[in-house]
Amino acid sequence: MKMDEVIFTQMTLTRLGDLIQDSVKKAIADTDQTQQPEESDRINLSEACKITGLSKSKIYKLSMDSEIPKKKFNGKLVFSRKELVEWMDQNTTEDRTREEMSEHLANIAQRRTA
Repeated sequence: MKMDEVIFTQMTLTRLGDLIQDSVKKAIADTDQTQQPEESDRINLSEACKITGLSKSKIYKLSMDSEIPKKKFNGKLVFSRKELVEWMDQNTTEDRTREEMSEHLANIAQRRTA
């Protein structure tokens, strides 16, 4: 018997309905996965604020001083999500311990008195 030949078998209407439902669900799931667009890397000012936790005015200031990666599109600021996250990583410092902070302040005080 060939693979493409039709085979008839006995089954209940409930079982046939279940097979059809499962097949339709699988086809829909496959279609949904292939049609979902990738998230755009380009974000607007509001999204940049959410990502960085900075206010709009602070981001405007950093933009004017060219301290934050940005571009303009149609006269409006736009940002690359990836570049913004990289910028945040590069500009993130670790907290100093109390001991390190005390030593740092002592050094500053010594320089001022010298």
